[in-house]
Amino acid sequence: MMHGQLTAGEGLSMVALRVLSIASLMPISIGLALSACSAPAPNPTAAPQAGPSSTSLFPSRTPTKTSTITSTPPPPPATFTPTITGTFLQASVYGVSRLSGRRLLVSITVPAARAFPSILSQPYAAVVGSSNLVCEVLPQYPDRLYCSGPDPYANYSPKAAELSLYAAEQSGAVFVAEFTIPALPTLTPTPSETPPPTVTP
Repeated sequence: MMHGQLTAGEGLSMVALRVLSIASLMPISIGLALSACSAPAPNPTAAPQAGPSSTSLFPSRTPTKTSTITSTPPPPPATFTPTITGTFLQASVYGVSRLSGRRLLVSITVPAARAFPSILSQPYAAVVGSSNLVCEVLPQYPDRLYCSGPDPYANYSPKAAELSLYAAEQSGAVFVAEFTIPALPTLTPTPSETPPPTVTP
């Protein structure tokens, strides 16, 4: 047999080896072909497209105007004003005078009126014996009532008496006090000087 010529057995084995090598390369070439087919050809002129916008699962809250609650200050505490009856709890007869013309003057001091002068602004009247006395407040003494009227007693000797004070808007007496009416001082006449008798010679 000459060199370079193959026998039939050797030729068959060579063919089988080539077929096996081709067969082993087929999966790689098929995979490459498939991947080449699936990838889209790049388009250089295509404009980039924005991806899907991300939407939140929770709805966005739009700011709403909340009404601000303005706190109102509490009302000031009520000022205490004594009642008419309570006004005269510490009242007392301040002075008693007998005036000329058979008139009587009784002054009543009211300590509560120092803090609340307006409580004596309404009309007051007093009763002493059988006489009605009209009461008033003098500007220089805002905590006193000056009640004057006819003297119920004819004589000028000291006399125990009772005073009842009434307010214009009160049914009963708001103040009752016992006091003594002093005696009216009497003026003793002074002896007149008589001129000495003239002596005639």
